[in-house]
Amino acid sequence: MISILSGKGGVGKTVVAFNLAERLNAAGLRVLLVDCDFACGNSHILANVCPEYGLGNYLAGQLSLNEAVTAVGEDFDILTATGVGNQIDSGNVSAAAHLAEHLQRDSRDYDAVVFDHSSGICDAATVLAHASDVSILVVLPELMSISDSYGLYKYLTEKNSKIDCRLYVNRVRESGEAEYIRRKFCAMTERFLKRVPGYLGYLMESEAIRKSVAGQQPVRGIDPDSAALRQLTDVAQRLMGAVERGRQSRRPLIEASINNEPATADIKE
Repeated sequence: MISILSGKGGVGKTVVAFNLAERLNAAGLRVLLVDCDFACGNSHILANVCPEYGLGNYLAGQLSLNEAVTAVGEDFDILTATGVGNQIDSGNVSAAAHLAEHLQRDSRDYDAVVFDHSSGICDAATVLAHASDVSILVVLPELMSISDSYGLYKYLTEKNSKIDCRLYVNRVRESGEAEYIRRKFCAMTERFLKRVPGYLGYLMESEAIRKSVAGQQPVRGIDPDSAALRQLTDVAQRLMGAVERGRQSRRPLIEASINNEPATADIKE
């Protein structure tokens, strides 16, 4: 179970969630993408499907998980936010816990379940993130995104100190910019929270991604030779290794090079 979160909207979280789910599927896994933006879910738009049923029917017990999902590809399904209504909202902790419990039980035929959460600090998303093996915090190289992501990271780790939360920098212009953001972010968290997140990687600004969103298909369908697809594939491979190790050890899995490296960046800059 993998949670995709962000401190603010507009950082490309849903695009990342959809394409990482597709890359995990391309690697041979059976994948379920769950749209947990209960009020404004739009994963179905990226997937170019118009589901009749979804999360609302599953939560209400009207349909089984297999009946409520919509196939996006072979061994790749999506559980959209269709029909949720007032059954669950961002502050409904008990409903989120109910959803996590039932998905853990009912999704055993899937190798990976990817949660695309709403943006910002949200109690329901926190519950599902704590139920996940890995939580991915999507951040842009922008001041407001970094600030809001720090607030979300602080909230998540204060609620559960054992959460495996990893930073993923989106829309960077070159790799050095991603490394700069990682160091700045880790300097802040080490100074004020006495811990640092793991680092999953980065995704560069890409015309292939913009075209994939407009074309309502994964990046692979637009440009199978693009740098963006190679970066997404690399992250998916790392994610597979992390989840597998997590199943075996159930310990936070932060890369030693990140966890042991002093964060010496000047956070005043």
